[in-house]
Amino acid sequence: MTRFRHPRTPVRRLLRTAASFAVLSLIAVPGARVAGAARLSPKFSFSSAVVVDPTHAYGEPDVKIAAGGTNWYDSGPWGTGTQRSIWNWSSDGGHTFHSLHSPAVSSPAESDTTVPCPEGTPPPCPGGGDTEISIDRSGNVYYADLAALVTLKVATWNPVTHSMATGLILNGDQGINGFDRQWFAMWDPPVRPAGYSGPLPVNYLDYAEAVAGCCQAAAYSLDGVNYTGPTVEYSIQNDGPLVIDQETGTVLQAVAINDLTDVGVAILSRDPANPSDPALKNAQLVHITDTDSQSPGSNTRLLFPVIALDQADNAYMVWGTRNDGATQSTDHNAWQIFYSYAAKPWTSWSAPVKLSSGPSNQNVMPWATAGADGRLGVVWYGTNDSTHNPSTEDVHQAWNVYLAMVTSADTPAPAIQQINVARHPMHYGRRARESQPGGLLPGGDRPPGRGRGHHLQRHLERADPEGASHPGWFRGPSRSSGRHGRETERGHRAVRDHCDR
Repeated sequence: MTRFRHPRTPVRRLLRTAASFAVLSLIAVPGARVAGAARLSPKFSFSSAVVVDPTHAYGEPDVKIAAGGTNWYDSGPWGTGTQRSIWNWSSDGGHTFHSLHSPAVSSPAESDTTVPCPEGTPPPCPGGGDTEISIDRSGNVYYADLAALVTLKVATWNPVTHSMATGLILNGDQGINGFDRQWFAMWDPPVRPAGYSGPLPVNYLDYAEAVAGCCQAAAYSLDGVNYTGPTVEYSIQNDGPLVIDQETGTVLQAVAINDLTDVGVAILSRDPANPSDPALKNAQLVHITDTDSQSPGSNTRLLFPVIALDQADNAYMVWGTRNDGATQSTDHNAWQIFYSYAAKPWTSWSAPVKLSSGPSNQNVMPWATAGADGRLGVVWYGTNDSTHNPSTEDVHQAWNVYLAMVTSADTPAPAIQQINVARHPMHYGRRARESQPGGLLPGGDRPPGRGRGHHLQRHLERADPEGASHPGWFRGPSRSSGRHGRETERGHRAVRDHCDR
C-alpha cells in the first residue's frame, strides 16, 4: 500500500464525464507532401463493427495494443455506484475479447470481472472511476482504477503466466478528495539511455490532486503496484494525457497553464545530477498559444488538450476551441480542432494549424497519436450543424466520428485527409461539456438535471515508416431524443476496421 503526502491547498480541477464503448480499427494511409496546408480526398475506409463486450455497459474506456499486435487491452469504469471497473483482453488481435479477473472462476456465483483487493485491504475494494493502461516491452500490463476521487486501485497483468497483482494508492493528508484523471507514461526503451543508471522499466503516473490537493503531481512505479510520489508538483488549469521520450525519459503533458485559454505543455524531467534516480523532479511549463487568438472568447475545455509524439520525437499538441458565446456560423474558428508542432526539446512551437473542416462544422473531444516522422492522426466528434451551441442547444443534431490523417505534419506544408469514420451517427442532440461533480457512468452517479456527455477517447497506435497506422477510438452509446423528449439507447459497439493500401 502506498501513501502520498501533500499540502492541503484548494485548487480547481475539471472532471471527466460520460460513458462510451471501444472501437478498434486498422487503416492504411498513403503519404503526401504538398505546398501549403492541403486538404486531400481520403483514400481509406472502414469495415463493420465487432462487439468487444456485449455484457458490461462500462464507460470512458482506454485501449492499448501490446508489441506484436496480438494482445489488445481495453478498460473502463463501471460506475462509482458499482465500485468496479471492467478490464477486457483480446489475445487474437482484437477479434474477440474476454474479461480479466482473478482468481479463476470456479462457480456460477463468482464474477468474471473481479480485480481483487490488494493484500491487507478488506472488501469492498474501491474502484469504478477513470481507468488507465500502459504496457511494457515484455508485454506486462499496468492498470489504474479511480475510486470516487479518493484512491487509486492499481494492478498488473502478465499474459504469459495469467497472473494478476494489485495495490492501492491512498492519501492520508488530503481527506476525501485525493486523486482525479490519472495518466500513465511507460519508460521502457529498447536501449538503455546514456547517462541513466537506474532501474527500467518505469511506469510514470500523473494525476490531479482534486479539490483538496495542491497541484498536478507525478509519481512512478517499478512494479506497477507500489508507487513513489509525489516527486514533483506544479500548478495548471486543465490537464491532458502524457507522452514520453524513450531516449531520455522526459514526460510531456498536454495542459492549459494559467487559465483555460492558455494552451501549453508541461515538460517533466529527472534530476541530471542523480543518474540512478527515475523520479521526475523538474516541471517546465511552456506556453504554445491562446485559444482567444483563434476564436475570441474560446477556451480548451473540450474536454482537454491532447498530445502525441512521433518516431522522430516531434511533439504535436491538439486542442479544440470551445466558445459558448459563438457558433461556427458566427465565428468560423469556434468549436474547431487545431494543432501545433515542435521539435525536441519542445520549447518552440509552430503557429496553430486548423484540422477540422466541413461537413464537420462544430467539433468536440479530440484525441491524437503520431507514428513515423510527420504522421499525425486526430479524431473527434463532429456535427454538420453550424448554428446552435453544441453544449447547450439540442436540435437533434447528429454527431459523427471524424478522423484527420496528416502527413508532413511537422512542416509548414501539411497534407490533411479527413473522413467520417462510422456509418451511423454516434449521438444526437447537444454534447454536454459542462463540468460535472462526478462521472456520468452507466450504473453510477448521475447528478439530476445534468447532460449526459458520452466521452470519446481514442488512441491511434503504431504507425510504421511505410505509412500504415492502427487507430482505435471509443464509441459512446448513441442516445437519440425523440420528438417528445423520450431517450432511446442505440447499440454499444466496439469496432475493429481494416483496409489495404
